[in-house]
Amino acid sequence: MIKAFFSAARRSRLLVAALCVLIGGCVSGPRVSPEDRISLPSTGLGPHLEAFFEAFNSGERQKLESFVENHYQQGIDVAAEARRWARWRTVYGPLRPVRLGVDEPTRLRVFARGVVTGAWVELTARRSADEPGRLRTIAVGSGLMPDAVASGPKSVDDLVDAIRKYVESVGEQGYFSGTVLVARDSVVLTEHAVGEADRSDDRLNRKDTRFNIASITKLFTAVAVLQLSERGLISLDDSAANLLPDYPGPLDERITIRQLLTHTSGMGRGQLDAPIFPSGPRTAQDWLPLTVAEPEFEPGEIASYSNSGYVVLGAIVERLSGLSYEAYLQRNIYGRSSMTGSGSFGVGELPPNTAIPYTRGRPLDDRNALIFEYGPSRDATGMNGSIGSPAGLTYATAPDLHNFIVSVVDGTLLEPETRNAFLSEQVRIPSEPGSSVSFGYGFGWETRKGDILRLSKDGGSWGISGRLAYYPESGFVVIVLSNLDSAGIVVADRVGEWVEHLLRWQRSSEHTKGQ
Repeated sequence: MIKAFFSAARRSRLLVAALCVLIGGCVSGPRVSPEDRISLPSTGLGPHLEAFFEAFNSGERQKLESFVENHYQQGIDVAAEARRWARWRTVYGPLRPVRLGVDEPTRLRVFARGVVTGAWVELTARRSADEPGRLRTIAVGSGLMPDAVASGPKSVDDLVDAIRKYVESVGEQGYFSGTVLVARDSVVLTEHAVGEADRSDDRLNRKDTRFNIASITKLFTAVAVLQLSERGLISLDDSAANLLPDYPGPLDERITIRQLLTHTSGMGRGQLDAPIFPSGPRTAQDWLPLTVAEPEFEPGEIASYSNSGYVVLGAIVERLSGLSYEAYLQRNIYGRSSMTGSGSFGVGELPPNTAIPYTRGRPLDDRNALIFEYGPSRDATGMNGSIGSPAGLTYATAPDLHNFIVSVVDGTLLEPETRNAFLSEQVRIPSEPGSSVSFGYGFGWETRKGDILRLSKDGGSWGISGRLAYYPESGFVVIVLSNLDSAGIVVADRVGEWVEHLLRWQRSSEHTKGQ
């Protein structure tokens, strides 16, 4: 039986957040007014969270460090914990508590809302067992939306207007730099670009600016593999080891192509999850040595996100097609989908109209850890490796990604049976109550709050964040690409929330008319 450590959707958000270190300075948004927020409990852990919101919303290093020192148990690294909250502050902006979850003597859970960004943030404070009057920790979860969110657009015009105002606001206040595209099937409903693509020459983002898309690349790899299966060159149940006899290390012969596609192979992480990506590899074959590692689990036993598995898939594409991974994509995906801005580019090779990634993260000297750095963000191009791999870090524009999903759905890239498999759930895994979450072939497959089906793929790295989301029952497409850490995910969550509200409203209206 397939199981998972935790929800794929939540895991993706938390992994992106862990990598993301973070967007430009602590920009002050509108002040939180008393009527906008709930009152926290006056006893137990409530006063601790009250003090937390005051320090967090200030965005000031001294106040954050003072909060940690005065409210956490002894032994906490005050500077490190303050940096942790400072980086979240640059992503979410000021927060207001709006919904009380769990209120227990040892645990208090609160849903907070970004005043400017609109982000939903789950905060869970836990009491110290050794020092009951202090905190042991405050855990944070992002993208988790409480039930019964009632407000939102009730028409496409309302949706378009809300997105326009929102993107302009977060862009002006420094919380977002990038592009947003929302479409229904092949028709673009709205698209926007804000922020700077390159600060060195004051070049602004455009609607067709090229962004590094990180792990969204995995969708291209999955389609490439499925195309090879259509041609009869492989079966999804073939052994990966048999297809790569020159793999530079031990590779369990039981691992299948299907398991690599669905993150159930058990391959170890190797060097692909190090804070700084290597600068040498140019082809999928070059990346293979970095995937060699001890297995994490038996093939098919559990589901656990794997970059290494997708590099192996890319190497198989190269071996069977006789083309480099990049050449295969250009010929069989980009070229057939009118994706004219897509490709893999190394440091120093970026073409015009490409966004430079900006991060506030800094690797430590041993390169095996990262740290939030106060002050302005900096160019992160060199921190993301020399060139994209089958697991991530290729480049695309928002219109390109729209063309890609349209070309998948209309049969340009895949035959109907294969297309349906690509857009279907493959491995069901445990998820949040009221939701159904699965891994597909590249996509994450999720039923939002029990009734809205969404396929999505997030991407995140140093100064890179974005999402491609597709709602197959309605044809809605949401694409957000950013050259700031985490900002693209926050904006995609907010835009997606409005899309889902509109879909529920339309469904409710149709039901009412039918009565």
